[in-house]
Amino acid sequence: MAEAASITFYLDNDPVEAFAGETVAGALLRHGIGNFGTHPVEQRTMAPFCMMGICHECAMEIDGQKNRQACLIPVREGLKVRRNQDV
Repeated sequence: MAEAASITFYLDNDPVEAFAGETVAGALLRHGIGNFGTHPVEQRTMAPFCMMGICHECAMEIDGQKNRQACLIPVREGLKVRRNQDV
């Protein structure tokens, strides 16, 4: 079985290693990162729940666009991801 290609993307300017074909949420969870930002109304920590684009609990800023669903966005080399703080 061939190994998946390794990709580096950035979470809040820190490098994160991922596999080609992985989603942002999947890669972050695999690394034990479960804090995806702060809920704008309830001020609680957000983290993926459904992993299929229904719940929006994985909303992050991805390449400058806020409220992108990390469970639906595939990683790519150099991708910039930030936790939502003021969505």
